[in-house]
Amino acid sequence: MIITRIFAEEIFNAQGLPTIQCSIELENAQTVKSSIPSGFDQPLGAATYVYDTNNRIIQERMQQSINFINDIIAPAFINQPINALAMDSMLMDLDIELIGSNTTLVVSMSLFKAQAAAEGLHLFQFLQTISGTEKIFIPKPLTSIFQCRSYQSIPEIKEVLVIPNQSSYENNLHAAILLHHHTKKILQVKHHATTTGPYGSFSPHFNDIDEIFTLLESITHTIPDHTYEFGLHIAAQDFYDDGTKIYSWSKEALSSQGLVDTYSALINKYPSITYLQDPMAESDHAGWKLLTRELSPTIKIAGDKIFSSNPMKIRWGILQRISNMVIIKPEYLGTVSKTIAAIEACRNNNRVHIIAGDSMGTNDSFVSDLAVGTGAAFLKAGAPCGSEHMTKYNRLLEIERYLMTQKCILLH
Repeated sequence: MIITRIFAEEIFNAQGLPTIQCSIELENAQTVKSSIPSGFDQPLGAATYVYDTNNRIIQERMQQSINFINDIIAPAFINQPINALAMDSMLMDLDIELIGSNTTLVVSMSLFKAQAAAEGLHLFQFLQTISGTEKIFIPKPLTSIFQCRSYQSIPEIKEVLVIPNQSSYENNLHAAILLHHHTKKILQVKHHATTTGPYGSFSPHFNDIDEIFTLLESITHTIPDHTYEFGLHIAAQDFYDDGTKIYSWSKEALSSQGLVDTYSALINKYPSITYLQDPMAESDHAGWKLLTRELSPTIKIAGDKIFSSNPMKIRWGILQRISNMVIIKPEYLGTVSKTIAAIEACRNNNRVHIIAGDSMGTNDSFVSDLAVGTGAAFLKAGAPCGSEHMTKYNRLLEIERYLMTQKCILLH
């Protein structure tokens, strides 16, 4: 199947910040589109987005990336047979530091969508073939219920996360949505704010962690036939001093051991807490090893910024016995092929991976197909609220229903 046209244009993400949409047209008149998150901070070791130096209206515009796609990349691919892997390799040969991983990623995503369409496959099926994933199953939704740090509530916690425990993805999503709506009603009754942040989760003022989990436990008791586990997205680097190697937790100065002991006490008090994300600072390697040794495998420990989705850093972390789960974000890598390589680094070492969509995203659901096609345990895409989040969760719903009609066996 021949590519007849490739073009990029500026659109705006869920936060009203500029980003890129790339469209590919095929000779059979099929058109696919991809768009990428924008406006977030990328960690050390991740590929780098390149933004315009001349800010036209607001910051972080990408007109130079759009021009590069339209003027340089598109002419190289137009009138060529679609070959996502080979063309992805050509993208990787470009100077990503110069043109930005935003430029390559949006084209890469569209190439994989286009080849799936050309072959009459769902995107997740094509990604399954490319990644060598043996069994297809639908990941659990890892949704957000509260945002804390950004709203001057509890500085030690960035997000409180929800892990439903039901028999199917549809039931899991239903459980997460029920909890979201019940929580909103209870917050209103208690005269808390019900405004939502970039992740779509609530941002009321809480006095301490106990208040959060007392509230959550009371809410879950009002939802019959549904069980939940909870997670804490910590992002501990935000309250860690690299010089003194001390964490500032609840106005206390804690060593790495002290912070691990604090987590252990919190988990013993609230056994529903089964997941910690970035619980230690990226630079505190000894602390990561200590926490993993003391809490794994009982607790799911996910490393995000410490790995930056970088295959080399993932392999290093596995050798160092750091964490037991890895967050994978395509925007940290710059192409779909590099993303699959990062996932292979996890899978080859029996390390569970989680696909995550950034809070500065669009309505593109590529990460949903990526999660299914590569056998991810979870999809983390924000709260079950807002079209940029629900598009991703609803895509998993579509895939599950499709697989059920095909009488495929789903593993949960």
